[in-house]
Amino acid sequence: MSAQQFPALLRVLPGPGRRDIAGLSLASQLFAGLRMTAVTLLLLALLKNSEFRAEQAIQRKLDAHCRSAARSAEGRAGEGP
Repeated sequence: MSAQQFPALLRVLPGPGRRDIAGLSLASQLFAGLRMTAVTLLLLALLKNSEFRAEQAIQRKLDAHCRSAARSAEGRAGEGP
């Protein structure tokens, strides 16, 4: 960044007493951003937990089907032709 561009950048960035988006101070915006980040991370953890539980349920169903098929095959093998 050149020396001539730096003052223009300072005019764009909000200062400590200046208001920016929706009339909120920079500190309020940062706090709101922090809260949104925390909520996002909580929702992500909830989604991952739900996904894990769904995978476990599917695996239990597949295991039950495999056990049933194995028992059925054992029963037919014992009957003979």
